[in-house]
Amino acid sequence: MDMHYRMSPGAVLLWFQDSFARYMTTLNVAAFDLVKQGLMWVVTEFRCDFRPVDALWSEEVEVEIWISELTPLRIYSDFIVRKTGSGEEVVRGYGCWNLLDTATHKLAKTDAIAGVIPVCPEPALPDVPRKSRFPAPGALLGSIRHHVNLLDLDFNGHVGNRSYLSIAILTATQVFLDSHRLGSMHIKWLRETPPEETITCELHAVEGEPDRYQHILCQSDGTEAARILSRWLPIDGLPDIASDLQREQPVP
Repeated sequence: MDMHYRMSPGAVLLWFQDSFARYMTTLNVAAFDLVKQGLMWVVTEFRCDFRPVDALWSEEVEVEIWISELTPLRIYSDFIVRKTGSGEEVVRGYGCWNLLDTATHKLAKTDAIAGVIPVCPEPALPDVPRKSRFPAPGALLGSIRHHVNLLDLDFNGHVGNRSYLSIAILTATQVFLDSHRLGSMHIKWLRETPPEETITCELHAVEGEPDRYQHILCQSDGTEAARILSRWLPIDGLPDIASDLQREQPVP
């Protein structure tokens, strides 16, 4: 959750990745299945749009996921996060996955999973933009440097996907985060980042779109590791959610 007890952007990415992994497990093509064939899953692109409905701390959510397209090198999966019970939609989006050769870390063909994974005849969420290009970065608004530490690493031994998002959000001021909520985010992961690297994240404006920002994350030699496009919406009259939650707790 974030500082307002709402489901955080990192949590949305976590739920999406976890749901994809669980689904692949039911088909026997999860990470621990494919490693026997010298393959591993990596997510290379993620896009999600938030709805006005918030998922708050202690509320239950459920994730629906579909495989919408399978190409010789990529797999696209759509997803929706809903509140359990009411069915209110919180966020929807898609992700692009690739298979990598564990020895060479180069793209591998999806032959190993073709015929195993059911693919929808058409995208489950046709209104979610996919395969879109990032705009040219506008004016530089600021930058931060982050030295990679053990907490950034995933089980593959490189910087985990959610760490890039956390670093990017650190470019925002506390005042901005207190008065805005995320409307959408689009992430492209371009390179692996090993331990002991230093990542520089530049925050750029998007020309003609004052509510959107672009985050460019580069390694110490200038190699671009990830890029994030985010859209933020102002919060008017933010309720005191912490007090509301405290009142709702049963008295022991």
